[in-house]
Amino acid sequence: MNKEIKKYINNNILPLYENNDESHSLSHINNVINYSLQLGKEYNLNEDILYTISAYHDIGVSKNRNMHEIISADYFYKDKFLKSKFSEEERQIIYEAILDHRASGKSEPRSIYGKIVATADRQFESFEVALERTYRYLASNYPEKSIEEICDLIYKDFNNRYGKCGYVKVYANEEEFTKKLKPIKKLLLNKNKFIEKTKIVLNDSVN
Repeated sequence: MNKEIKKYINNNILPLYENNDESHSLSHINNVINYSLQLGKEYNLNEDILYTISAYHDIGVSKNRNMHEIISADYFYKDKFLKSKFSEEERQIIYEAILDHRASGKSEPRSIYGKIVATADRQFESFEVALERTYRYLASNYPEKSIEEICDLIYKDFNNRYGKCGYVKVYANEEEFTKKLKPIKKLLLNKNKFIEKTKIVLNDSVN
């Protein structure tokens, strides 16, 4: 990997994630970077491109979460330092991959790089980790809501993402992702059990 690119991103871009909410924090970004690089080796992809897409993909969250992929892509494309490190074709791949990464997007990512980073962005270590991340986002954005109301929102969010008609899709290591989702899908069939499990997890990990 190009040491100048990595140093520049580590020193100038990654610290900006301190401005994001906890669900899109530097910890999440590092997970996406590491998983993207891991998957990229299986496809013999350019590590500089993967590292850059992963590092920039959520940088716009602190400005506007609903449009963060557009803000993030533009932020990258205007970066003068990286303009000198990538060809115009590579910059276009990075730009489009950042735009395409959102799980709620209606279209598949346009390149294998976009598919790899989108897949890495949707991975999670466990149900507990995914639950805690969702809770922190909702709690920070709806501080007026009770724990009961937050749990209800978590259930709706998980159902929209991972339920029978959930929109989340991955483009690599599908078997591993499906295996992780199986117990979650089963739990989502019973809202009361899901919320009961949610409260136990949050009591252990958050409080």
